[in-house]
Amino acid sequence: ALDLASKNLTLDRKRQVLITPDGTTLKMSVRETAFLEYIAARPNNIVPRAHVAGIFGEDQSLLSSRVTDVALARLRARLRTARVELPIQVVRNVGYRLLGNLDVI
Repeated sequence: ALDLASKNLTLDRKRQVLITPDGTTLKMSVRETAFLEYIAARPNNIVPRAHVAGIFGEDQSLLSSRVTDVALARLRARLRTARVELPIQVVRNVGYRLLGNLDVI
């Protein structure tokens, strides 16, 4: 895994791409872009799962719904193909936390 402490990922909102520290560009969906922008504005803070679920269009009344988990797993997998780890920690039964920085342009 790359050391993200010294190199940041950059989210380009207009182009809906995530740019890795080595310059690789990864296309993001509208919802992935919205999620990354939302969590980037709150580094090191826990973002409640309900807020993230709303971004991904998950129905919170369905306790078994895995829409958000699947969306984040897909996002992580896509970043791994570029040899980058998504610096987001899952805080069990609470939400998600961005560890470090994600630049938004």
